[in-house]
This record gives sequence, structure tokens and C-alpha cells, in this order.
Amino acid sequence: FSFSGGIDFIVSSSSFHLLISSNLIIIRCYLLLFIIINMKLFITLISGGKDSLLSHNILNKRDDFECVALAHIAPPNSSLRNKGPQKGPQIGPQKGTSTPTPDSDSFMYQSCCSNLVPSIASLLNKPLYVYFSDLKTEQTELQYLPSSAKDEVEDLYSLLSSVVSRHPSAVAVCVGAIFSTYQRTRVESVCQRLGLQVYAPLWRTPQAEVLEMIAERGIVARLVKVCSAGLTARHLMKTTSELRQHFASLNSRFGFHVAGEGGEYETICFEHPDYSGNLELHDHTTHSDADESAYLVPGSFSPRGTFVDVTSESAPSTPPPTFSPS
Repeated sequence: FSFSGGIDFIVSSSSFHLLISSNLIIIRCYLLLFIIINMKLFITLISGGKDSLLSHNILNKRDDFECVALAHIAPPNSSLRNKGPQKGPQIGPQKGTSTPTPDSDSFMYQSCCSNLVPSIASLLNKPLYVYFSDLKTEQTELQYLPSSAKDEVEDLYSLLSSVVSRHPSAVAVCVGAIFSTYQRTRVESVCQRLGLQVYAPLWRTPQAEVLEMIAERGIVARLVKVCSAGLTARHLMKTTSELRQHFASLNSRFGFHVAGEGGEYETICFEHPDYSGNLELHDHTTHSDADESAYLVPGSFSPRGTFVDVTSESAPSTPPPTFSPS
């Protein structure tokens, strides 16, 4: 009797565990379905620098977000425009010419080493869309009012319009803004007109913490441009982790922005947790300007990268609304 009862208990226990396991599988399926249904597909506005790629990593690691495309504003003198078919494979490794490509300044976009961005897109395994901008600025006030004037902000509108037309399921744009209200209001203006949400994971993060996050996540960001007292050409290709103490010293001396928010320096990420490998720069040259700034010009590099040039595509004509910063 006790033996028979034991058998009955064992059978009941097995059935109970089977029931629990089945319910767990059903719950997991429902959770997965919920995540898929509520998944937010986004476009990353990428420069190749630490802020945009750190923001991309933060958002991309969330279960309810997925990047579908990368978008990049390139300067008019970028060697991307002169190398290979613009809508096909970018030639790489590439050799720089004996005459350096001058760096272009912009209130909105990083332009230095723009020709490395397709390689980064390849390492991220994401499609890249490029718009070649003249980088002209018509409005310099914090509040941006869209107009028919040829402002570099409207180039971003054209770029994202083209990307959304190819990826209509995208509902958001990821940006690397930290403290620049000037940049934030302009990106918000563009996205508001396109019906896109803006995600800036680093917004208002203390700059020292940004550098800590870069180190903790295994991102290797090297300086490719310097434009500040205390920084010279010899600091090019050094990592932000190597220079953290130097940045802190400059900050204590004259208020240097340790994350480069004041335009003190620009970076390119050579190693990143989302990369399939490392960005390799086989040779380069450095150049200094009269204003004591210095920048790097890539020579040959790998891997190969591809991009789609959307510069000639016409953005949809929509009446520009008045936009007020939130």
C-alpha cells in the first residue's frame, strides 16, 4: 500500500512539475511576444565618436529597442565622395592623398575622420545612409525655427526623411547629446516634423561619468582632433582613458570640459562591444592649423564599409511648424 501510494505521489509530482514547466514556457512566449509587439525600432545618428556610439550601445542593449539603420552627415570635402561608387562598396583599405583633406567645422556635426564611418557601420552590421552637407549655418540662436533657408539642420531633415522612407517601421532616433541645448533643440525640431521620438541616453550625465562609462563598457575612443589649450598634436590617437587624469587637470586649471562638450576634442571609436571586430588604422598623417588645432587624416584602414548616398534625394515638402524647445 505504501509502495503504491509512493508511486501515486511520484506520478503526481511529475505531473505538477510538467504543468509548471509548461506554464513557464507559455509565460515566456507571451513575454517575448509582448517585447516584439512593443519593440521600438530606432535610427542612430552616428559620427563615429564616443558620444553617439556610447548612446547607441546603451539603447541597443535594452530588450525593447532595436537599431535598424545608421545615419551620418558628412562634410562636403569628405573623401567618401571621391572614393568608389557612392551607392556600393567603399574602397578599403584606403590611401590618403598627399594633400590633406581640410577639416570642416560645424555647430552640429563632427566632420573629422568622416571616411571611417562606413567601416564602423560594417563592424556594427547595420546599413549606413550618408548625406553630404555644406555645413552652412543660417540660425545660431538656441531656438531653431525651420525655414526654407539652407541650414545644415535641414540637411539632417533630408537625411532622416530618406532613412525613414526605407525603414518606415522606425519610430525613434538615438543621439549622443550630453549638454548641448543647441544641438538637442535642432534634432528635436527635425524629429518632430518627421513624427520621430528622440532618445538621448547621455543627456545631462556628468561629463566625468561619461568617460567612466566608456571605460567600463570597453569602448576605446581615440582623439582625432584637438582644439584647446593643453592639447596638441601629440595627444592625437591617445585614448580618453589614457587622458582622463590630464583632462581633470585641465578642468581644474581653466574649466576644460572633460568629455569635450566645448569642442575641445573629437574622437573615433576603434573598439566597441557592439563591433564584430576592431577598426584598424594602418597609417595616418597629422596636420595643424593656424589656430593651434590639430587633426588626424586617415591613410589606409580596414575593414571595408558600404553606404548609401542620399544627398540627391528630395526630402518631402512639409510646412515647417514653429518649434519651441521643451
